[in-house]
Amino acid sequence: SLGNAHFLNFFFRQQSPLNWEWHAAVPKDDISNPLATDTTLTEVGDGALTFTTGGALFDEQINTPITIQWQNGAAVSTVDPDFGTNINSEGSVTGLDGTTDFGGESAVVDQTQNGFGAGVLINMGVNPNGDIEGVFSNGGSRVLGRVAMASFANDGGLRRLGGGIFMETTDSGQSLVGGPDTGGRGVITSAALEKSNVDLATQFVNMIQIQRGYQANTRTIRTTDQMLVDLISLIQ
Repeated sequence: SLGNAHFLNFFFRQQSPLNWEWHAAVPKDDISNPLATDTTLTEVGDGALTFTTGGALFDEQINTPITIQWQNGAAVSTVDPDFGTNINSEGSVTGLDGTTDFGGESAVVDQTQNGFGAGVLINMGVNPNGDIEGVFSNGGSRVLGRVAMASFANDGGLRRLGGGIFMETTDSGQSLVGGPDTGGRGVITSAALEKSNVDLATQFVNMIQIQRGYQANTRTIRTTDQMLVDLISLIQ
């Protein structure tokens, strides 16, 4: 799935004071089987709603189940509209928890998200358990992989090759590869130096702030010293 948004429109037509028809339609360009007579929308389902004189939902009916075949090979969507709990067949006491028939202005908002739009990778991080998590521009995140760790029976037997690289030897024993924090292996601290337990990026920022503060203080002392020299010169 490409994560593209789809729109399902509902229309209501009054048949009598207490009876309404409902029709569900989608843009015809979004589906693979529109009718030749369709202009902008294709109807994909219809039914009826019956209300009490008090505006409560008494009964509901689905004449044509909503099944939508989208364009570009997307999965078929089967939609079961929920207009609320009706009094007749679902045993609602009030019939007021969903669609109602009141003579006044109203606004209906129903937002449901079951996916994400297309996005690009904007950031990555490594969790203590070794999961490489990617953050995408559409607000989603996903585990892209996992960092493996190796343990040895004798760490001191490894051969140092330089640049933080070590090689397995007969003295070190065979490597035992697995996930972090398993089998006696340690956890991963992202953005930290070897054998360090702090965030390297954060510490660099703190160091720069301290340096700037120190520079400002030294200039203050220098200015104060110059003012004292000028004062002594005036007295002389």
